[in-house]
Parts: sequence; structure tokens; C-alpha cells
Amino acid sequence: MPTLNPKVYNLGLADVLYIDGNEDVFTVDDQTASDNGDIDKLVGTVARSLLLFSQHYPDVFVVFGSINPVKMRLYRIIVQKYYDELSKTFILFVAKRQDDGKIVNVPFYFNANVDGFFIKLKSF
Repeated sequence: MPTLNPKVYNLGLADVLYIDGNEDVFTVDDQTASDNGDIDKLVGTVARSLLLFSQHYPDVFVVFGSINPVKMRLYRIIVQKYYDELSKTFILFVAKRQDDGKIVNVPFYFNANVDGFFIKLKSF
């Protein structure tokens, strides 16, 4: 979804709890860290989605993270595990919250205590 900055979109990762097909209404849970045992399939799906989105909007950053420390730790582990593969196609940054509440991107570094990640398609 778009953010207040037209060059940044937010990637929401959540479990769908309820769908009402008649009204196109759905309820999601983006706070709970679910362990449904298909992390590799999930990572592949998210990576393909990011690639398709980024190819359509090559100048846009995608930000993702969580206020749930368990989910944020999982995101850090995943990004670090797949960093070599991701960095072939994307530029990665870490998202840090400043004292004034704004989130800014800084160069990626491993084992960062971060609030999220920014990712953008590399220019070839």
C-alpha cells in the first residue's frame, strides 16, 4: 500500500483471518508470528511479488517490518539468510526510527537492530 511518501510503498505481511466475499471485506492479523512451516514457500512468494511490483514501479522503495519483536527478528533472519540472492536484484537498506518518529533508510548491515527494511530494484 502507498505511504505518505509517493516513492515508498509498505509491504504488509499478515495472516488472513476472515474473508467476506460478498462485501470484499477481509480481516488480517499482522501482529502474530505464525509458524505454519512453509517459510521457504513464503519467502519465494514474497520475493517474486517484490520483483513483479518493482519491475512495474522501478523507482519505488518497498518498506516492511513489524512492531512485534518476534516477527522483526524473523524478518532479520530471513533477510540475512537470503541476502546474497536478494542483493543480486535488489538494493537493501535497513529502516531506523529517528527520535522524531520518522523512519529513514540507512545502508544495510548484518545483525542490525532495526525497525524494518527498505528494498528497491537495482538499476541495470
